[in-house]
Amino acid sequence: MIPTLHKTIVAQFYKLNAGFFLVCFILLFGILSGRETIYLHYQLMLLITTSWLFMAGAAIIWLLYSIKCVAFALREFNNPANRFLYSIQSIRNIPQLLIFTHIHALLLAPLLIYGAITVIVGFTHHSFLLPILFIIFQLAITITGGFIYRYIINNTHKPALFKTIHLSTSRPIKLHMCLLHYSMHMRKGTFVVIKLFSLLLLQGMITANKLEQNRESVCVLMMFLVAGHSLLATHYVHFTETQLSFTRVLPIPTLSRFFTFAFTYLILFLPELLFLSINNHHALPTSVIVLLYIVSVSQMLLYTAIMYIPGMDTGKFTSVVFLLFFVSLLFLAAFNLWWLCTVQLLIALPLYYFLYPHYNLPTTER
Repeated sequence: MIPTLHKTIVAQFYKLNAGFFLVCFILLFGILSGRETIYLHYQLMLLITTSWLFMAGAAIIWLLYSIKCVAFALREFNNPANRFLYSIQSIRNIPQLLIFTHIHALLLAPLLIYGAITVIVGFTHHSFLLPILFIIFQLAITITGGFIYRYIINNTHKPALFKTIHLSTSRPIKLHMCLLHYSMHMRKGTFVVIKLFSLLLLQGMITANKLEQNRESVCVLMMFLVAGHSLLATHYVHFTETQLSFTRVLPIPTLSRFFTFAFTYLILFLPELLFLSINNHHALPTSVIVLLYIVSVSQMLLYTAIMYIPGMDTGKFTSVVFLLFFVSLLFLAAFNLWWLCTVQLLIALPLYYFLYPHYNLPTTER
């Protein structure tokens, strides 16, 4: 039964929340340089184990995450496809509680691991009261989750005591949010790999050039990263023209559709913008960092518009991306970032505006 619960509850939880974990990972570990990230979390752990205020704040975060896990598990238990899980009623009470506590501990694993390291940091600084209380609190929410699951499984004939936890998350998704939702749920594997690759390259750049950063090397790296993100443009266009093809009959202006891509790319490159702003501000002016961000967005818009050229397939698109990468580098050698951004937008916007109404998805991609 435990392997079955792993597959139906734990694996599904991490699969469906991959986008959530990616965002949290980027915010917590991907913005600062490696040494600064370690120092930041070390100080946070120290404060949690030495300050009642920070301890209370951490407890609230742990509790909210536990509620999120419980809500997910209850939805899965109520899923008609998972009714077979109720056969666990045949197991005795104590083993049953241990199984459900084990499952809830796996759902809480990211925070429990962080909490364990936090307790160790507190002990090394000879702080014992708050770390011990933190251990007790984490054990309490873990066991409580097990009790809730056990109650739900064994009391199907009674009114749902935890009905209020079963919150509906199905909300209408606005058009400009569709591509972000698609990235986080249907293309999370590709999205995770690309963003991790991007942030690792930026971390490598900072580590390899601690003493000196120059504008040219950062620009070249950003152009390379944008080329790496071009794969997302192909997925976005394909998704728009297949899963969202019904929107073509809706009275949505073409410019609004173009804005959907622009909004997505503005959000997409925020981690890189934050990383450069925090770690590279001493070497590059803020204006240059913002321009690199705008250039990245404009180049992705150009890639998107190119995908609407008749006869453009993935193979041809890859060749175009390589060509534009080198053209961009040559352009930057002769002109500045403002000109590159302007030229890309002046090409992307008219190209999309005139090609979109007449676009037909290639037969091989339908």
